[in-house]
Amino acid sequence: MLIEYACYDELIYEQVRDNIFQALDCGVGSISVPAIHMNKIYSIIPEGIVLSCPIDYPDGRSTSKLRQHAALNAIRNGATTIDLVANHVLLVNNKQDQYLHDLRSIFNITNKNKTSLRLMIDERKTKHKKQVAFGMQMAKSIGIEYGYCSTGTFSEDIVDNIILCEKIQRTVGINLITNATINNPTQIELAKKANLFGIRFHHINILKACMSGV
Repeated sequence: MLIEYACYDELIYEQVRDNIFQALDCGVGSISVPAIHMNKIYSIIPEGIVLSCPIDYPDGRSTSKLRQHAALNAIRNGATTIDLVANHVLLVNNKQDQYLHDLRSIFNITNKNKTSLRLMIDERKTKHKKQVAFGMQMAKSIGIEYGYCSTGTFSEDIVDNIILCEKIQRTVGINLITNATINNPTQIELAKKANLFGIRFHHINILKACMSGV
């Protein structure tokens, strides 16, 4: 199971760098940082470690052109994976053609540049869980293979998120990473039993504490 660390809250580069070194010492396989840090962080990431960048985070309300430009800029600065926040406005208003066009335009950019694309759909921004599944199903239909059922910006119940991810991963066939707040090794075991593709941590101290207990 993939263990990853997203360092979004730290503002000072030296602290971001130190946190990432600590995360790498914990054995994570994936690191995610905002675009502002991408160029510098790229130079310290070992080969084989995924380096991702969030696009249009956390709301997903920008125009498709802006989102495409942001994705391309992140790739040029070293991102090997793009974490795209779904356009929730298009999703909840059932604008299927526009939603797919937006996803496909960015998928084409990542595909052309030999990078991966992962989709974030925040359940709390949808009308119901079925919209999350439908949004993931449309993503899967154009070739997107990885995703999250949360942006990780709310203090969500980790068990509820694991249950949601497990159901969508099983029925849609897309590999999902739980992005809710995780606090202890027992919750990691729950994600493993659910056969989730991965777990994302947002806080370095929680990551260290959990991994020391695994």
